Amino acid sequence: MKSPIARGNPVRQSGVAGLQARVAQKPADIDAKLAKLTAVRDTLRAALAAGFDDLLACSESPTCPVSLDDLNRKSSTGESGCGY
Repeated sequence: MKSPIARGNPVRQSGVAGLQARVAQKPADIDAKLAKLTAVRDTLRAALAAGFDDLLACSESPTCPVSLDDLNRKSSTGESGCGY
């Protein structure tokens, strides 16, 4: 028995086209998430390198890579402070 796609079933073919479009978008979605995660990783590494033991003290220093203003703005918009 032939599959619906092999028989030329137009309903199945349009479903495949929709799947193709969704799958084609996924690499861009993943790249965007990876870019955000990379930025978070780099910020965390910079925070460790800055050597602060206290987030508040760090945020008050011009050398601190973590800004409480940025964290507060993200939390008020529903984003996590880590950029997810």
